[in-house]
Amino acid sequence: MKFVQLILCAFFAAVVSATAFQVKVKPQEVQCFNAQVQRAGQKILFYYAVQKGGNFDIRARVKTPGGAISYDKTAKMDEYVMTSDQGGEYEFCFNNHMSTFDEKTVDFEIKLEHEELRAELPADLNKERPEHASIENSLNKISPKVDSILSEMRYLKVREARNKATVESTESRIYWFSVLEIVLMVGISVCQVTIVQVFFRGSRKQLV
Repeated sequence: MKFVQLILCAFFAAVVSATAFQVKVKPQEVQCFNAQVQRAGQKILFYYAVQKGGNFDIRARVKTPGGAISYDKTAKMDEYVMTSDQGGEYEFCFNNHMSTFDEKTVDFEIKLEHEELRAELPADLNKERPEHASIENSLNKISPKVDSILSEMRYLKVREARNKATVESTESRIYWFSVLEIVLMVGISVCQVTIVQVFFRGSRKQLV
Protein backbone atom coordinates (compact mmCIF):
# COMPACT_ATOMS: atom_id res chain seq x y z
CA MET A 1 0.00 0.00 0.00
CA LYS A 2 2.83 2.36 0.88
CA PHE A 3 4.49 1.63 -2.44
CA VAL A 4 1.28 2.48 -4.36
CA GLN A 5 0.98 5.78 -2.48
CA LEU A 6 4.55 6.70 -3.39
CA ILE A 7 3.86 5.87 -7.03
CA LEU A 8 0.79 8.11 -7.12
CA CYS A 9 2.54 10.98 -5.35
CA ALA A 10 5.44 10.83 -7.79
CA PHE A 11 3.11 10.86 -10.78
CA PHE A 12 0.79 13.68 -9.77
CA ALA A 13 3.59 15.95 -8.57
CA ALA A 14 5.79 15.59 -11.61
CA VAL A 15 4.96 17.39 -14.78
CA VAL A 16 3.10 20.70 -15.03
CA SER A 17 1.23 23.34 -13.12
CA ALA A 18 -1.97 24.46 -14.83
CA THR A 19 -4.46 27.25 -14.27
CA ALA A 20 -7.88 27.07 -15.96
CA PHE A 21 -10.41 29.90 -15.89
CA GLN A 22 -13.61 31.10 -17.47
CA VAL A 23 -14.01 34.83 -17.98
CA LYS A 24 -16.70 37.10 -19.42
CA VAL A 25 -15.35 39.93 -21.58
CA LYS A 26 -17.80 42.77 -22.09
CA PRO A 27 -18.10 44.71 -25.38
CA GLN A 28 -15.20 47.12 -25.98
CA GLU A 29 -13.34 45.64 -22.99
CA VAL A 30 -9.83 44.24 -22.51
CA GLN A 31 -9.06 41.78 -19.72
CA CYS A 32 -5.53 40.66 -18.87
CA PHE A 33 -4.07 37.92 -16.68
CA ASN A 34 -0.49 37.32 -15.56
CA ALA A 35 1.64 34.21 -15.05
CA GLN A 36 4.98 34.15 -13.27
CA VAL A 37 7.67 32.19 -15.15
CA GLN A 38 10.65 31.17 -13.04
CA ARG A 39 13.38 30.82 -15.66
CA ALA A 40 14.29 31.06 -19.33
CA GLY A 41 13.68 27.98 -21.43
CA GLN A 42 10.47 27.06 -19.62
CA LYS A 43 7.63 25.93 -21.87
CA ILE A 44 4.31 27.80 -21.69
CA LEU A 45 1.04 26.52 -23.12
CA PHE A 46 -1.81 29.01 -23.66
CA TYR A 47 -5.21 27.64 -24.69
CA TYR A 48 -8.46 29.55 -25.15
CA ALA A 49 -11.91 28.98 -26.65
CA VAL A 50 -14.92 31.27 -26.92
CA GLN A 51 -17.91 29.46 -25.44
CA LYS A 52 -20.57 32.08 -26.03
CA GLY A 53 -21.15 35.44 -27.67
CA GLY A 54 -21.27 37.02 -31.12
CA ASN A 55 -19.41 35.08 -33.79
CA PHE A 56 -17.48 33.12 -31.13
CA ASP A 57 -14.24 34.99 -31.86
CA ILE A 58 -11.96 37.17 -29.75
CA ARG A 59 -8.54 38.76 -30.03
CA ALA A 60 -5.91 37.19 -27.77
CA ARG A 61 -2.44 38.56 -27.04
CA VAL A 62 0.61 37.36 -25.11
CA LYS A 63 3.23 39.84 -23.90
CA THR A 64 6.67 38.91 -22.54
CA PRO A 65 8.26 40.50 -19.45
CA GLY A 66 10.34 42.65 -21.81
CA GLY A 67 7.21 44.06 -23.45
CA ALA A 68 7.45 42.14 -26.73
CA ILE A 69 4.27 40.72 -28.27
CA SER A 70 4.86 37.01 -28.85
CA TYR A 71 1.28 36.19 -29.87
CA ASP A 72 -1.51 38.34 -31.31
CA LYS A 73 -4.40 36.64 -33.08
CA THR A 74 -8.18 36.79 -33.50
CA ALA A 75 -9.71 33.30 -33.38
CA LYS A 76 -12.59 31.25 -32.04
CA MET A 77 -10.25 28.71 -30.40
CA ASP A 78 -6.50 28.26 -30.41
CA GLU A 79 -3.58 26.64 -28.59
CA TYR A 80 -0.22 28.39 -28.45
CA VAL A 81 3.01 26.86 -27.12
CA MET A 82 6.13 28.94 -26.55
CA THR A 83 9.48 28.67 -24.80
CA SER A 84 10.25 31.56 -22.48
CA ASP A 85 13.33 33.60 -23.36
CA GLN A 86 13.53 35.01 -19.83
CA GLY A 87 11.98 34.63 -16.41
CA GLY A 88 9.40 37.10 -15.21
CA GLU A 89 5.73 37.99 -15.53
CA TYR A 90 3.99 37.10 -18.80
CA GLU A 91 0.73 38.85 -19.68
CA PHE A 92 -2.24 37.15 -21.39
CA CYS A 93 -4.97 39.50 -22.66
CA PHE A 94 -8.39 39.18 -24.32
CA ASN A 95 -9.62 42.11 -26.42
CA ASN A 96 -13.33 42.41 -27.30
CA HIS A 97 -13.16 45.77 -29.08
CA MET A 98 -14.59 44.13 -32.21
CA SER A 99 -17.99 43.75 -30.51
CA THR A 100 -20.37 46.63 -29.94
CA PHE A 101 -23.07 44.71 -28.08
CA ASP A 102 -21.95 41.08 -27.60
CA GLU A 103 -20.37 39.84 -24.37
CA LYS A 104 -17.94 36.94 -24.88
CA THR A 105 -17.55 34.00 -22.51
CA VAL A 106 -14.03 32.59 -22.82
CA ASP A 107 -12.48 29.45 -21.34
CA PHE A 108 -8.70 29.59 -21.13
CA GLU A 109 -5.84 27.67 -19.59
CA ILE A 110 -2.21 28.52 -18.88
CA LYS A 111 0.26 25.67 -18.31
CA LEU A 112 3.83 26.10 -17.10
CA GLU A 113 6.22 23.16 -17.31
CA HIS A 114 8.37 22.30 -14.32
CA GLU A 115 12.03 21.49 -14.61
CA GLU A 116 11.33 17.94 -13.41
CA LEU A 117 9.65 16.46 -16.49
CA ARG A 118 9.68 12.85 -15.30
CA ALA A 119 8.01 11.06 -12.45
CA GLU A 120 10.81 9.52 -10.39
CA LEU A 121 10.57 7.06 -7.55
CA PRO A 122 12.77 7.24 -4.46
CA ALA A 123 16.21 5.72 -5.07
CA ASP A 124 15.86 3.14 -2.30
CA LEU A 125 12.80 1.65 -4.00
CA ASN A 126 14.63 1.33 -7.30
CA LYS A 127 17.48 -0.51 -5.57
CA GLU A 128 15.08 -2.80 -3.77
CA ARG A 129 12.99 -3.65 -6.85
CA PRO A 130 14.57 -2.96 -10.25
CA GLU A 131 11.27 -3.72 -12.01
CA HIS A 132 9.95 -0.43 -10.65
CA ALA A 133 11.68 1.30 -13.58
CA SER A 134 9.05 -0.10 -15.94
CA ILE A 135 6.36 1.42 -13.74
CA GLU A 136 8.10 4.81 -13.96
CA ASN A 137 8.14 4.56 -17.73
CA SER A 138 4.45 3.66 -17.79
CA LEU A 139 3.59 6.65 -15.62
CA ASN A 140 5.56 9.01 -17.84
CA LYS A 141 3.75 7.65 -20.91
CA ILE A 142 0.39 8.28 -19.27
CA SER A 143 0.94 12.05 -19.00
CA PRO A 144 0.80 12.93 -22.74
CA LYS A 145 -2.17 10.61 -23.18
CA VAL A 146 -4.00 12.40 -20.37
CA ASP A 147 -3.21 15.74 -22.03
CA SER A 148 -4.59 14.40 -25.31
CA ILE A 149 -7.79 13.29 -23.60
CA LEU A 150 -8.18 16.67 -21.90
CA SER A 151 -7.66 18.44 -25.22
CA GLU A 152 -10.35 16.31 -26.85
CA MET A 153 -12.71 17.01 -23.94
CA ARG A 154 -12.11 20.76 -24.30
CA TYR A 155 -12.90 20.54 -28.02
CA LEU A 156 -16.12 18.62 -27.35
CA LYS A 157 -17.11 21.12 -24.66
CA VAL A 158 -16.61 24.03 -27.07
CA ARG A 159 -18.55 22.27 -29.84
CA GLU A 160 -21.41 21.49 -27.45
CA ALA A 161 -21.57 25.13 -26.30
CA ARG A 162 -21.63 26.41 -29.88
CA ASN A 163 -24.27 23.89 -30.95
CA LYS A 164 -26.36 24.91 -27.96
CA ALA A 165 -26.01 28.58 -28.89
CA THR A 166 -27.01 27.79 -32.49
CA VAL A 167 -30.11 25.91 -31.32
CA GLU A 168 -31.09 28.74 -28.94
CA SER A 169 -30.61 31.28 -31.72
CA THR A 170 -32.72 29.20 -34.12
CA GLU A 171 -35.47 28.81 -31.52
CA SER A 172 -35.45 32.56 -30.92
CA ARG A 173 -35.76 33.27 -34.63
CA ILE A 174 -38.61 30.76 -35.02
CA TYR A 175 -40.42 32.39 -32.10
CA TRP A 176 -40.16 35.91 -33.51
CA PHE A 177 -41.07 34.79 -37.03
CA SER A 178 -44.16 33.09 -35.56
CA VAL A 179 -45.09 36.30 -33.70
CA LEU A 180 -44.60 38.33 -36.89
CA GLU A 181 -46.73 35.85 -38.86
CA ILE A 182 -49.55 36.10 -36.31
CA VAL A 183 -49.40 39.92 -36.36
CA LEU A 184 -49.53 39.92 -40.18
CA MET A 185 -52.47 37.49 -40.23
CA VAL A 186 -54.39 39.60 -37.71
CA GLY A 187 -53.57 42.77 -39.68
CA ILE A 188 -54.68 41.23 -42.97
CA SER A 189 -57.91 39.98 -41.36
CA VAL A 190 -58.67 43.43 -39.96
CA CYS A 191 -58.02 45.00 -43.37
CA GLN A 192 -60.30 42.49 -45.09
CA VAL A 193 -63.13 43.12 -42.60
CA THR A 194 -62.70 46.89 -42.97
CA ILE A 195 -62.77 46.68 -46.79
CA VAL A 196 -65.93 44.53 -46.73
CA GLN A 197 -67.65 46.92 -44.31
CA VAL A 198 -66.75 49.93 -46.45
CA PHE A 199 -67.98 48.14 -49.58
CA PHE A 200 -71.39 47.30 -48.12
CA ARG A 201 -71.83 50.78 -46.66
CA GLY A 202 -71.17 52.28 -50.09
CA SER A 203 -73.65 49.88 -51.73
CA ARG A 204 -76.41 50.82 -49.25
CA LYS A 205 -75.95 54.54 -49.91
CA GLN A 206 -76.27 53.97 -53.67
CA LEU A 207 -79.53 52.03 -53.19
CA VAL A 208 -81.03 54.82 -51.10
